[in-house]
Amino acid sequence: DKGRIYFGSDDGYFYGLDALTGQLLPDFPIATGAEIRGSPTLDLDRNRLYFGSNDGKVYCVEINP
Repeated sequence: DKGRIYFGSDDGYFYGLDALTGQLLPDFPIATGAEIRGSPTLDLDRNRLYFGSNDGKVYCVEINP
């Protein structure tokens, strides 16, 4: 999304990176306490990102356009 990469990890964190520099985006990483193995979903109309974690929760993160 607009030069940004979003992904979860087995370390229980969800990451957002600048695709060109590899730098973490503001407000990332996000700790969930359990593995994140699914793909995130972007809602670009509302500037939100959704992802699930193996902690049994679904997370919604507001992203900067």
